[in-house]
Amino acid sequence: MICRLDHAVWSARVVRLAPDTKPERVACAIRTDGHVTARPGERPEETRQAETGTDERTPIYLACPEPTSVHDHVGCVRPNLRLRTRTALATAARSRGLATPHDDEIRATRGALDEFEVADESLERYRAQVAETAEAVERAREDAAEARGRLRERRENGLATDAAERRLEEVLAALSEAETEAIAARERYERERARRRTRLDERDRRLRLEDRLGNLERRARKQLTERVREEFERALTAVPNARSEAEKPFDADPVDAALAIARLGRLRAPVVVAVDRFDSPTAAAQWLSADVVYI
Repeated sequence: MICRLDHAVWSARVVRLAPDTKPERVACAIRTDGHVTARPGERPEETRQAETGTDERTPIYLACPEPTSVHDHVGCVRPNLRLRTRTALATAARSRGLATPHDDEIRATRGALDEFEVADESLERYRAQVAETAEAVERAREDAAEARGRLRERRENGLATDAAERRLEEVLAALSEAETEAIAARERYERERARRRTRLDERDRRLRLEDRLGNLERRARKQLTERVREEFERALTAVPNARSEAEKPFDADPVDAALAIARLGRLRAPVVVAVDRFDSPTAAAQWLSADVVYI
C-alpha cells in the first residue's frame, strides 16, 4: 500500500500512525480513495512509522487494492467495536468463494426487486382538481342562467337584444369549456386511482419478495457460518492476548471475533488495527496475513 499523510509518503506492508489518529478516518480513506496494485516483483519496505499527529484537518490518503465486502465488517478493528459476528463470518466465507444452494434464488429475487419502481403518489391533488372544476361548472351554469334571464326579459319588453345575445354566447362557451375541464379532471382522477391500486398491488408483491429474500439470506448465512465455524473457533483461540471468556464462539469479545474473522477472510485491502492484542505492527500483519495500518 501507499500511505500519504500530510507531506509524507510511505510504501510499505505495515504503516504505523500516531496514537491520536482516528481509526475510522483511516478506514474511510481505504474504502473511498484511489486504488493501486503493486507491480509484479515489487516488494515494499516492511514498516514505516509516522509519529506526526493526525487531527481532523490532516488529509489521509491510502492507495491499495480494492477492499472486499468483509472489510466493511472487520477492516477497522478498534476498541468498543460493534460486530454482528455471524453476518461478518458469512461475509468472510463469501470472500473465499464459498457458495450455498440458495444463491441462484437469491440472485433471481434481487433481480426481481431491482425491477420495481413503486411510487406512492397521493390522490389528493386529483381530488382537488375534480372539486375545483366542478365548482367552475356550477359558476358557469349560474352565469348562463342569468344571461338567459336577461335576454328573455329584454325580448319580452321589446328592447334591443344584441348585447344580451353576445353575453349569452360568451357564458355558454365558458360553460362548455368548464364542463370539458371537469370531465378531463374526473378522468384523470379515475385513471390515477386505478394506477394507484396497481401500485399498491406492486408494493405488496415487493414486500413479499423482500421477505422472501430476507429468509433466503438468513438460510444462506447459517450454512456459510456452519461451513467455516471450526476454522473460526481455531482462529479465535489463536488470537494473541485474547479477552474472550464466552463459552460460545459467537458470544466472543467483538475485537477477538473481528481479528479471527479478518484472519480467515479475504480482505485484499489493509486492516486498520487500533487495539493492543499484538506485540508489534509487524506481528499483527504476520498474524493476519495482510497489510496493516497500525495505530
